[in-house]
Amino acid sequence: MTRIQWWIYWLCAAGVLFGSADIFTIFSIGASVQADFHLSSVGLGLVIGSAAPAGMLGAFVAGRLGDSRGRKAIFQYTLLLYFIGSIVSGISPNFVVFLIGRLILGFGIGGELPTILALISEYVPRKVRGALLALINGMYAIGALIASNSALILVPTYGWRPLFFILAIPAVVILILRIFGLPESARWLEAKGRKDEAERVVSNIEQRVQAITGKELPPLQPTAGVKVSEVKAPLREVFSRALAPITILLMWMWWITSFAGISLPAFYVPILEQRFGYSQIAALSVLAYSVDANAIGVAVAMITIEYVGRRPMIILTYVLYGIFEILLALTLGNRSLILFTIVPLNVFIVWNFSMILSYTPEIYPTRNRSSGDGVVTTSYNFSQFVAPLIIGAALPLLPGASVSTIFYIIGVLLILTAVPAAVFVKETKRKALEEITV
Repeated sequence: MTRIQWWIYWLCAAGVLFGSADIFTIFSIGASVQADFHLSSVGLGLVIGSAAPAGMLGAFVAGRLGDSRGRKAIFQYTLLLYFIGSIVSGISPNFVVFLIGRLILGFGIGGELPTILALISEYVPRKVRGALLALINGMYAIGALIASNSALILVPTYGWRPLFFILAIPAVVILILRIFGLPESARWLEAKGRKDEAERVVSNIEQRVQAITGKELPPLQPTAGVKVSEVKAPLREVFSRALAPITILLMWMWWITSFAGISLPAFYVPILEQRFGYSQIAALSVLAYSVDANAIGVAVAMITIEYVGRRPMIILTYVLYGIFEILLALTLGNRSLILFTIVPLNVFIVWNFSMILSYTPEIYPTRNRSSGDGVVTTSYNFSQFVAPLIIGAALPLLPGASVSTIFYIIGVLLILTAVPAAVFVKETKRKALEEITV
């Protein structure tokens, strides 16, 4: 890794920060928006999941366009939509305008992730690819920390609207840097038959690296026995006989991880306030303390993914994730114990998400990497849409402390997910992308 690859990496990974910041902004302000617009619990679920329908479409469209038009081209639009949607949401005079802003924002954020995963995986060295893909969740952790702590400081005094403006401005800065400082994927250019352009990109990077290090680059070490597949990108290949089992499993894994790690925490504040008598400050503090533990999850993921491997860590994190989800159900009403379960739970949430986030782009070929990522992350966005509606509809049916039932059910489902993961997930540790994919 040189500073050129780090530059590419951080320009890509910044998109995760903005997506995370938006998610945790909604977590923190959902109850306030509900009160301002006089919404029911189902309306609260709509607030929390409002960006997800457009996110589903954005992930699918951006995934396909990332394979047909290029990774960089998609980046020129996603953060612009994020900026526009944030401003519209912040100034919205009513709930309808708020939803319009959220849909614009959601399309942009949904389109970020599949192209981020594809481009980063195609530019970083195999020996650190897993760790650096896991580190993307460091941006998720930073975005969550900024949003939750900003809400803790601003919402009680200034309300929820300033948060959208605070997060909108940096998005434009990153957009400009991407336009002028981000190269297209050389792997993608080669896969599309644009070998001269791919050679120019690689030669430019090689010259810059030599200028930085003052040394000649080592000779190439091509992977023996790698067959070159036809340069096509049919979406149906993602569901071919070879890829369908892992594609379907990954769709479920992203769905349940999103449900348990994003949509359910979105209800922490209203559940603690309305069902267990926490004050707004106390409920926001619990959320903020749990989010502050995200960095631990990222650090553990970065260490274990390359030293232990993807497969065993995916299995282990689903088991631990589920166990602590059940323990949280037992301690929701106990103010002296809740942090002892919700903080480690957040570590396992981020650890697990880092694993599947790293694994997903590795198993698809270059010709379909963005499309595969797009299909899988569409499931992730679908979860963010339907899960809040499911939870919002379930809340009136679960009076008082019986709301813990939701946490019990999700905990069991997480533990059960470890079973198919043990069957279908194959190890990809320190392998070249061409050795892994079919």
